[in-house]
Amino acid sequence: MIDRDTVIDNDGIHGMKQMIGSHHMKLGRRRFRLSYFQGSATVVG
Repeated sequence: MIDRDTVIDNDGIHGMKQMIGSHHMKLGRRRFRLSYFQGSATVVG
């Protein structure tokens, strides 16, 4: 999340995959939040 806007939502149990997002920003400080969950290698089949 950047400034409370979700930029990428890659939720769910799945193998590795690339996600790309963009967010237009003005100059200045921004709030940035990255949440993730990593299960064991046997979770994805």
